[in-house]
Amino acid sequence: MNSLLHRAGGSLAVKTLPALYGAGLILLVVRAIPLADFGRYGMAIAYVNLATALSRGLWGVPLVLRAARGERTEGLAPAFWMSGLTALVTAGLGMIILPLVGAGFKLALIGSAILIVMVPRDIALLLTQATSRVWAAFVIECGYFIGALAGFVLLTLVGKMHTAEAVMLANLGAAVISAVLAVCLEPCVLRPGTRGDWKGTARVGRWAGTLALGEVYLQQGDSLVLGVFFKAEAIAPYIAARTILRMYTLLSQAVNFLVLPSASRLYADGRVLHLRRRLRTILRTLLLLLIPFNIFMWFACPTLFPLFLGEKYVSAVPFFRLIIVVTFFEPICSVLTNAVVGIGKPQRVVPIQLTGLALNTAANLALLPLAGLKAAAGVLIATYGVMAVGMIRLARSNLVPDETSPPS
Repeated sequence: MNSLLHRAGGSLAVKTLPALYGAGLILLVVRAIPLADFGRYGMAIAYVNLATALSRGLWGVPLVLRAARGERTEGLAPAFWMSGLTALVTAGLGMIILPLVGAGFKLALIGSAILIVMVPRDIALLLTQATSRVWAAFVIECGYFIGALAGFVLLTLVGKMHTAEAVMLANLGAAVISAVLAVCLEPCVLRPGTRGDWKGTARVGRWAGTLALGEVYLQQGDSLVLGVFFKAEAIAPYIAARTILRMYTLLSQAVNFLVLPSASRLYADGRVLHLRRRLRTILRTLLLLLIPFNIFMWFACPTLFPLFLGEKYVSAVPFFRLIIVVTFFEPICSVLTNAVVGIGKPQRVVPIQLTGLALNTAANLALLPLAGLKAAAGVLIATYGVMAVGMIRLARSNLVPDETSPPS
C-alpha cells in the first residue's frame, strides 16, 4: 500500500507541473502578448506537441512496454535512434508547414530546435515511467515546466514578454535544462548501442504512434486547421479556451502514467479481472470529481476569464462553455486507450482513433467556412463522444480473462 501511495503521489506530482506551467502561461503570457502573437504561438506549440507525440507513440510506447517487463536493452536502441530520425524529419516539415499557416519562420526554427533537444529527455522520461520511478520523472519534468515558468517570469521582469518568439525561446531553454537532467538520471540514453528488437518496436509502434498522434491532435491539433481559415488574432480566444481545457486532462494523464505499465504487468500475470476493477474505480472517481467542478466553472468562467486572461479574452467564454462537455468523455478515451495499449493490443484502438480523426477533420473542413469558429467546438464534442462510446465497447470485449489465467 505504501509503495502504491508513493507511486500515485509521485505521478500526481509529475502532472502538477504542467498545471503550474499552464497557470504561468495564462497569467504571464496570455495576458501580456497580443492576440495575434498568442495565436501564432498556439499553432507553433501545437505542431511541436503533435510531432513529439508521434515520436513517443511510435518508439516510446514499445520501450515502456519492454522495460516494464525487464527487457530494456531490447527497446532502447530502436527507441533512441528512430526518435532522433523522427525529430529531424518533423523539424524539417515544421519549417514548411508553420510558415504556411501563418506562424512565421522564426517560430518554426525554434520549434524545430525543441524537437531535436527533446529526444534524449523523452527517452529518459519513458524509462522512468516503465519502472515507475515517478520521482525521477518529476525531476526531469521540473526541468522543462519549472524552467519554462522561470523563463516566463524572467521575460516579464525584464520587459521582454511581447512576442511569440520570446515565449518559444523560453520553452527551448527549458527543454535544454530538462535534457541535461534526464541524461544525469539516465546516462544510458547516451549509450543506446545498436542492438535491439527493431522489428518488434516497429510492429507495436506503428499502432501506438497513430494513437499518440491522434490523442494530441484532438487536444490541440485543430488549431492548425483553424489557421487555414482564420487569422491568428481571430483564433486566439478559441486557443485560450482549449488551453484551459487541457488543464483538465492532467488528472487523467497522471493516472495514465501508471495505467500503461500497470496494465502490461497485470495482463502478463493473468490478473485481468483485477485490471478491470481498477479501471472502473479510476473512471468512476474521475467522473464524479468532474461534476461539481464543471458546474462551478460553467457559472464562474464569465468572471474568471476577464480576471485572469484579460478583457480581450471575454470572447473565449462561449467556446469554453461548449467544450467543457468534452471533459466527461476525455478520461474514458484516454484511460481505456492506455489500458488496451498496455495489454499489447494497440491495433484494436486504431480504427476508433482513425474514425475520430476523420470525423473531426472532415467536419471542421466542411463546417468552419459555413458556421465559423463555434463549429470547431461542436465538432470536438461530437468527436470525443463517438470515441468514448467506441472505447467502452472495445474495453469490454478485450479486457477478458483467459480461461487458463489464474484467479485475480
